[in-house]
Amino acid sequence: MKKFFNLSQCVFILMGILGLACLSACQYLQPEKKILQEAKLGQYPPTGPLGVAECDDYIARYQKCVTEKVPEKAKKAYREGLEVTLNYWKTQTDTPEGKMGLVTACKVAYMGSRTTMAAFGCEF
Repeated sequence: MKKFFNLSQCVFILMGILGLACLSACQYLQPEKKILQEAKLGQYPPTGPLGVAECDDYIARYQKCVTEKVPEKAKKAYREGLEVTLNYWKTQTDTPEGKMGLVTACKVAYMGSRTTMAAFGCEF
């Protein structure tokens, strides 16, 4: 029986596939400048779940932390940051691909917030 690929070729091919997958997922992790500029701030907490379990859980935990633990003088900045993020995330819920990208984005946000919000005594 003839071998088609050796081990190093298989690893190289898999790395290429993973690289392409990362590139396509990255578009969901980096908000577009236009969306950030057009974000409407002011409503807190932002309304409505996104329909992506990872995101809805993250949003609820983040809002609870901001409301209960973040000092009053810092709340506005954290709330506005969440609003801008949610405005962008909402634009991604229209397609299955967008929702799949949000799963990754929300997991990344969750992991980052675990560290950041621990400074206020929040547990994620």
